[in-house]
Order: sequence, then C-alpha cells, then structure tokens
Amino acid sequence: MKIRIQNQSIRFRLSLEEVRTLEQKGTIQSEISFSSVLTFSIQTGSKDVRFDENRLVVNIPAEWILDWENNDLVGFEFDHKGTVNVIVEKDYACAHTKEGKALFGKPKKMN
Repeated sequence: MKIRIQNQSIRFRLSLEEVRTLEQKGTIQSEISFSSVLTFSIQTGSKDVRFDENRLVVNIPAEWILDWENNDLVGFEFDHKGTVNVIVEKDYACAHTKEGKALFGKPKKMN
C-alpha cells in the first residue's frame, strides 16, 4: 500500500494483490514503526474515516470493491465530513499514450 498525504487529502494506492485481499477478506493494513507504530487500514463498512490510538481506519462500502480486481474502475474518492478528501485507487504501472495522456483515467467521485 502506498500512502500519500497532502494538506487535507490522503491517497491510498493498492497493488493488485492488495485489491484482491481487500475484496476477499474485507480488510488490508500497513504500518510504519518508529518511536511508536502508526497503522493504516482500509476495510469494508459504512463510508467513514477515523483516527485513534495511532491507527487510521478508512471504511468503504463493500459494493464499491465487488469485482474491482477485474474491472476497469481506477478507484474511489470521497470527502469525509467536509474535512478530509480520501482517495483509494489501484496502483497501475505507469502507462501513457504517445501524447502523454494517462491510459487508465481517474478515480470515480463517490457521494
């Protein structure tokens, strides 16, 4: 899982293996350890984001990821209570046309 934080936006980029695990098990997790452990999780549930005890949990509806591994949907984007923009997307290898346009498009805005 790749994580990018910029201002009030957090983007998660998932490998195809992580996409498969999320669909099959309903959860994936990554952590970084320094003076304490900071954990990032994505799981199925009601669309929500919470942070407590050094753990950021992003919940996305299970229907968003049905057959996600096999379809051409890049990802999902939603605002959490007007404070944080969350993006979850597949981590494709960089692929562009000769003109420099991305082949796979952008995440779908979810309300």
